[in-house]
Amino acid sequence: MTRLDGAATSASTPATPSALAVVVPFKYDLGGRIIDHQACRRELAEFCLGPIEEDQALARSWNLSYLVRHAVVLRGVLGTGRAWLGGSEWSFQRSLRLYPWLGVISIDYLFTTDDPNVRLVEFYDDLVSWKNTDYLPYLRDCGAMTPELAAHTASAAGPPQDLHGGLVRDLRRRIRPFLDLRPAVYAFHDFRTVFLDVGSTLDAATVDSLLLLSRSAPGDELSIPTLRTEDVEVHSTGWATVLRSQPGTDLTAFRDVLSMLSLVHAQWYVCQAWINVYDYDVVRGPNRQEPADAEDLASAQLALGQDLTEVGNMDLMLKDPGLLRVARYFEQVFDVNNHLNAAERRLRVLEEYSRGLAEQRQTRAANRLQVLFALSAAGSIAGLIPSLVEIELPTGVTLLTVAVVITLWLGFAFAFSREQRARLRKPRR
Repeated sequence: MTRLDGAATSASTPATPSALAVVVPFKYDLGGRIIDHQACRRELAEFCLGPIEEDQALARSWNLSYLVRHAVVLRGVLGTGRAWLGGSEWSFQRSLRLYPWLGVISIDYLFTTDDPNVRLVEFYDDLVSWKNTDYLPYLRDCGAMTPELAAHTASAAGPPQDLHGGLVRDLRRRIRPFLDLRPAVYAFHDFRTVFLDVGSTLDAATVDSLLLLSRSAPGDELSIPTLRTEDVEVHSTGWATVLRSQPGTDLTAFRDVLSMLSLVHAQWYVCQAWINVYDYDVVRGPNRQEPADAEDLASAQLALGQDLTEVGNMDLMLKDPGLLRVARYFEQVFDVNNHLNAAERRLRVLEEYSRGLAEQRQTRAANRLQVLFALSAAGSIAGLIPSLVEIELPTGVTLLTVAVVITLWLGFAFAFSREQRARLRKPRR
């Protein structure tokens, strides 16, 4: 049989007309960009079945100027399994896809079934419950399960099982030495559901229900943009996608479209990670009692700026008009531009905060200098008082000197007190 990337596998998956399949990619943050690709590749080999492959299926479509500084996407097979979803038994094949320049890993599930009576509209709800048996324990192990989240998800999943959460944690730990680290790791994943209708056998009402992830289709026709390529018809809301192929094709007809969907999804996910971690973990982390220092802030700004330059403007990456058309379609339905703008607003806020913090620290440094000057001047003048008494200068001069000393000491005490109050005052969030 054929895999979606065209390589052979030993598993048995329908690859004939009228077959039905579902692809579910789960995106995770590794914690930073990969800077030692060979070491990372060796670590990946410990988790995958068979060799690690380079995703060069689209190499002819990429700008070489972009690939000069961007390592190839790596992928590998993780294994197979079975799940009961939508009232039917599904076989699944798991694979791994790594985007080195984004520091994002994708755990992709390809579900197939031989059941002609599968209830697709129930697939999504069962999928969420099924994956949460792995996801919620993973969040607890990552320290991301807050009391509020625990209350919301108390009855959201069945008995725990390890689908891939343990693999992600172990891989993140093993690869950490080979990363240019971000200020924090975004623990949460993001997944999308892609229904593959081989031979376009689904009726319009079912397609609409799948796109809305709802059990009932609306009465009115959906205003969802449609993209048509040579072999595939694409319908997507961003959160759910239906790919329909021409009769007589197999699963490999979806390969290029799925590759572009996954790439755009990874870019969207990088923005999502920065939106959620920048304020708490960059400006003031969970164990920090003081705001971040200038060096940490500058490093965070650089990392955020570098990551955001990798999002959008597919012309920098691709030179294939057909693939660019597909990528731009997914950029639209994923609403990547708005997500990028939201992340860029965080960057501007971070820059303003960094600038304000620098000005505040300069003011404090100037105040400390004034305090030191007052202390030094007071000490010097106080040392003159015994000499003034000995040479029997007029009493007024001596009293004036003493008054100056007292004034300087009072100024020192006031400035010191103000500095201490500022230090002890709880910083505003």
